[in-house]
Amino acid sequence: MVFARDGMKLRLEVSDDGIGLPAGFDLDKSESLGLRLVVALAAQLSGVLEIEGRAGTLFRVTFADQQPES
Repeated sequence: MVFARDGMKLRLEVSDDGIGLPAGFDLDKSESLGLRLVVALAAQLSGVLEIEGRAGTLFRVTFADQQPES
């Protein structure tokens, strides 16, 4: 898991080194509870969800920092 700050944006990445996503994977058609939770998290944060599934799977949510830098 990676949590990084890039200016006023925050990025959360979670990945594994498994087999990746199946060919033709469609997030909108997935019935997986885990994937629905990831989509809901990104929506709650008004973030952008990116998924890479070639060698393993990577979920990246980028969202605006809602706290001023201290």
